[in-house]
Amino acid sequence: MLRNKITKPSEQLPPRRLLRFDFNLACRQVLADHPSLGDHTTFLMCVPDSGRTGYLQTIATPTAANDTLQSLSWRHELRQQLNKLRERKSSVAVIVEGSPRRAVVFTPRSQLRGVYPHAAAMLFFEFDHEIGHLLTRHGDYKSQGPVMAENSADAYAAIRAIQRFGGTPPHLNAMSQTRAEHIVTRASRRHVSTTTLDAIIADSRNIDFGSLTPAETVAAAEEYARRHSPSEAQASFAVSYLAGMYKFKDDPQQLRRLAQTALQTQNRFVFTTASRCLMPALAAASTPGVSAEMRAHLALSLQARALKLGLTDTLQLLRDAAGPLPKLEVSRKEQKGGGGLRYKR
Repeated sequence: MLRNKITKPSEQLPPRRLLRFDFNLACRQVLADHPSLGDHTTFLMCVPDSGRTGYLQTIATPTAANDTLQSLSWRHELRQQLNKLRERKSSVAVIVEGSPRRAVVFTPRSQLRGVYPHAAAMLFFEFDHEIGHLLTRHGDYKSQGPVMAENSADAYAAIRAIQRFGGTPPHLNAMSQTRAEHIVTRASRRHVSTTTLDAIIADSRNIDFGSLTPAETVAAAEEYARRHSPSEAQASFAVSYLAGMYKFKDDPQQLRRLAQTALQTQNRFVFTTASRCLMPALAAASTPGVSAEMRAHLALSLQARALKLGLTDTLQLLRDAAGPLPKLEVSRKEQKGGGGLRYKR
């Protein structure tokens, strides 16, 4: 399907200016693109404030909301989810098995404004992620498990980000980075979608995602998740293998340990996750305890390893992160699968 959407980079639209996030407007746009959602979907925004742990500020699509909230069992499910949200302060898509009713409870994280320079874009990503759970075939955890569900939702949100902002929005790289770091620093397997996000980021140079219709966008998200999502077993292995290895980014010993793991592993998902965590060190002008020579050697070694594992998306992103580097020489030992990388200026 995506082959028909390939364009030259010069033909793509220039990046659009960042939009202001408007919850009601975003809901109306979703219903215009996917009218069937209006029959059974409730959109809620739970906004924490200083006086209370949380309150419902907005209910969109009143007809669906009134019909939904008349159900005692559904009200009980929503109440349980809202209690969780007040503790976690995160958004959620509510799907109850055996019921056509759906809900998106959006909890905008105010702390994003102080952390990310693209706060509005991150809010759009969070909103689109929950919509992706409702629209994609395997967005429900009960379909093929949480890993496929989260990859499907992230894939939809990533493609929508490109459609909203044009080009390759910087916050997509930040999101992929965060997903990988949570595996290593928090032992979290909740959102193991780095490989799916990186594939979309890499393809955004050659594929005109902006020309996709709403239905094609959903289909493309499903295709990327199917092709690039790790299995439940791969995700569990990566978490157990990498957890706690890189808790402090300014610790050169932990950086070297993670780099050594990436260069020695035969597991493609472990390599991709570790490489994503190392990319900021490759891109930085200076890293504590890491010389320019060491950084160049690490970048070249990771690129050679990505090439050997056939990870073209990761290879491209590693090259982007490191920039121009000395010419690589590969020894006979490396050609046979061992170590021994050399480089020269």
